[in-house]
This record gives sequence, structure tokens and C-alpha cells, in this order.
Amino acid sequence: QEMNRLIIASKTYFHWVKFYYLTQGIINFVNTKILIHLIKVIKRIIPDSIKRFIKKNILLYFQSPNSKVSAKILREWGNSSFTRTDSCTDILIFGITSWDYRFQRPQHLALGLAELGHRIFYIESEFSSDSASISVTKIQDNVYKIKLYSSKNYFIYGDRPTQQDISRMFESLKVILRESHAINIVAKVDHPFWTPLIERLNIPVIYDCMDEHIGFKETGNHAEASENRLLTTADLVLASSDRLFQKVSKSKPKKILMLKNAGEYLHFKKASELKLRQTPKDIQHLQTPILGYYGAVADWLDSNIIKQLAISFPKASIVIIGRVQSEQILELAEKYSNIHCLGEKPYLQLPKYLAAFDVCLIPFKINRLIKATNPVKIYEYFASGKPVVATNIPELEVYHSILKLAEGPQAFDM
Repeated sequence: QEMNRLIIASKTYFHWVKFYYLTQGIINFVNTKILIHLIKVIKRIIPDSIKRFIKKNILLYFQSPNSKVSAKILREWGNSSFTRTDSCTDILIFGITSWDYRFQRPQHLALGLAELGHRIFYIESEFSSDSASISVTKIQDNVYKIKLYSSKNYFIYGDRPTQQDISRMFESLKVILRESHAINIVAKVDHPFWTPLIERLNIPVIYDCMDEHIGFKETGNHAEASENRLLTTADLVLASSDRLFQKVSKSKPKKILMLKNAGEYLHFKKASELKLRQTPKDIQHLQTPILGYYGAVADWLDSNIIKQLAISFPKASIVIIGRVQSEQILELAEKYSNIHCLGEKPYLQLPKYLAAFDVCLIPFKINRLIKATNPVKIYEYFASGKPVVATNIPELEVYHSILKLAEGPQAFDM
């Protein structure tokens, strides 16, 4: 009986293979011998204006993005489809930055969810505009970063995607979900830019409201309307600060949860244990004490405070770590020899720099954006055991007994 079963299965497989290659042969013949020649003839006949219209408005909907998924990842996805249970969830995280740019709240949540057994697809805010392709890279077990296909690389803070590119992104997602054998799909959205795409997905949506997005000077006029739609349609809204919680509550979302930021304690506690010999080479020569800051160096970093520190403490070194996007900070670094801009540093290396700081700084301007900010770096600074001086940020007032809150530039040099 076992032999008969195997023989029947073998014959069935043989007939399936024969039929498969027959149909593939017919499809290839039609594509190579008929369609290509037919298209060449049509191209010679149709006026250029009609060609452009067809390419822009019609071919888009028949174009399937190419997938740059390695054979290894495809095998991994295929094998997992046999072992995963109904309790597993596939989470699409529509990111606010690329995965490798700066390690903060989105990455912490992604890795934490992956450790619980969920599979994470981190959709980066950069796009693949070459050859209609989708890029997939494995970060670690259960975590993948993805670039969707689009005709251009959008700046998500200021740009609004066209309907054509939303369709391209949507088709890209369909390819990923099909090839990964996704189940129990949930979307976590980190920025309102993604709202038009999310509205095409019939899946549960979590909106992680971690910033006052309209407080960024680069934010486009359309962002507020997109966020309002997201607040009312999302199944769950997360708020990272008291002010953001109050703001989103006014939109009466279906469900809201306060989820403030945190730091990776054990990682940054290393700063209190590292020896002097481990100090990075680019700060070994600097005069002490070191007054240090790391993070975004943008328009909300108060250049007046940095200038005041450089003047008041001429024998100290003011160290700024992060990609500098502020012209004022660059000008100060040229003018004052004790201001040192070291550029972006990998997350894994930050404790070594933090170990060299004598005082940690959060010199932010108190504006609409910062009033709603719960800084991740405060928890990282605290883990190192270093003294912290910050401007009077509302979210930090609860920690007034373990840090120094300063009202302005003059207060920082007291």
C-alpha cells in the first residue's frame, strides 16, 4: 500500500511538472515571438503624446515590481510558513527614518516585538527608484528592512506622494506579503506621510505618535490633514508624551495608550564601567572637562547656549555628536576652538563617548516641537550615572531632583 501511494504521488508530480513546463513554454513563446513584435509595430504607429499618456496612466497598473529578495531569505520565509502558529503576527512598521540612521524608539520597539516571536518588516523612509525593484535586507531573526519601489526618493517630512507612486508602493507591499507568506498582518505607522498608502490596506493599524510633526520646519502643509485622518481611523494610537496624549485625545481615536520613551539601560550603563584606555581616538586629545551632547543637531538645538558654554568655559571641550544640520552650530565650531563636532557615531559606540563626558547636555530650544518631546537620550544619560543639564523641557520636570534644569543660556554656565 505504501509503494502504491508513492507511485501514485510520483505520477501525479510527473504530470504536474510536464504540464508546468508546457504552460511556461507557451507563455515564453507568446512573450518572445508574438508580443514583442506586436509592441514594436504598435510603437511605430502610435503618436508620442499617446505613448506618454499610456506610460504614465495605464502601464503603471500592470507593472509588477521586481523583488530583490535573496534566495536565502525566500527559503527562510518558505520554511517559516510551516512552523508559525496562528498566534504569530507579521508587523509592518512604516518608518520615520531609515533603519541604520539613528537607533531610537522605532528600532527598540521593533526588536522587542521580534523577541516576542513576531515578524517585523521595517519599511524604510527611503525608496528604491531603480528598475522597479524592492530591496529586502535581514537585520536579525524575525527583523527585515525593506525599501519599497517608487519613481522618486521622497522626503517624507515635506513631500506628498503622487497617486501613481502610492500604487507602486502598494504593489511592492503585495509582493512582500505574498513572498513572505504573511499572516495576521498589523501596520504600525510612525509618520503621517504613509496615510494614503495605509488607507489602501484592509488591516489593523497602530499609529505611533512620537513627535509633534507640524513642529518641524520641513513639514509640508498637507501633513496635519494626513495625521488627522490617521488619528480617527487607526485602531490604536500611541502617544509618547503628556502633551501628545492631550493632543491626540481631542481627535477621539478608537483607542489611545500612553507609551513614553525608554533607553537600553544595560547598554548605556557600560559608560560607567569603561576604562580611560577605551576612550575613542577622536576625543582622547581633548581638554577636560568634556561637556557632551549626542543626537540630532538641527534647528531645535539652541546655538546661543552652545556659544555661551564656549565663552564661559574656555578650558572645557564642548563635544557634539550627530550629523550637523544647523548652520549656526557649524559657524560656532569654526569660530570657537573648544567646540568639536564629531559627526554621527554608531549606536554601539555611543557608551564609549558617553564615558568620556563629564557633563551631559540637552540644550534644546523650548518651542512647539520640544514641548511635546520625551527625549530618549535622557534615559541613556541617566543609565551612565553622569550629571545632566537640560533646558526646561516639560517632560523632564518630573526628574528635577536628579538633573539640572536651566531656563536659558546664562543659566547653563552657573
